[in-house]
Amino acid sequence: MLAQLTAALSLPKTLTASHVLVLLPKDKELPRDMAYREVVAAVLKRRGMKADALVKSPVSANAASGALVAWAMLDFSKSSFSVQTQVRKALQLLLGEQPASITIVVHGDASQRQQAAESAVYSAWVNGTPLPLHKKKADQPKPLQKIALYGIDMKAVQFLPPERGKARSGRTK
Repeated sequence: MLAQLTAALSLPKTLTASHVLVLLPKDKELPRDMAYREVVAAVLKRRGMKADALVKSPVSANAASGALVAWAMLDFSKSSFSVQTQVRKALQLLLGEQPASITIVVHGDASQRQQAAESAVYSAWVNGTPLPLHKKKADQPKPLQKIALYGIDMKAVQFLPPERGKARSGRTK
């Protein structure tokens, strides 16, 4: 079963998520209004990295609230495969703990937020659902149950592909 998706255009005043993925467009600096900006700035400073290093590899850290937060910068001038790979790498930092829910925050202009949201939700659905096991094991992976998406309106994005086969069969309904 796929995780339940909820979306909102803006972040709530208090974000109480335990696992957060923050996706940014490629830039030389961090946006002023991004979620957990102080935490990622401190991590980058400690590691001797610049903000644009997030394009090559995602970074994760624990926030003061105990939340595990992962940040990645996406280069939208590259192929969709490259963008999805970068999102998947950042998401794997969170999914390693098998969370019940993940919060995804997208930044950028409208088209960047849309592409980032589509890639992140798709990756979370595909990678958050464990494959079936034929042998019973005590530590079976738990599926992702909820995805909260912030930074985009659900009406603006179509997350599921259109129904296939209608055009070839000639059916309209």
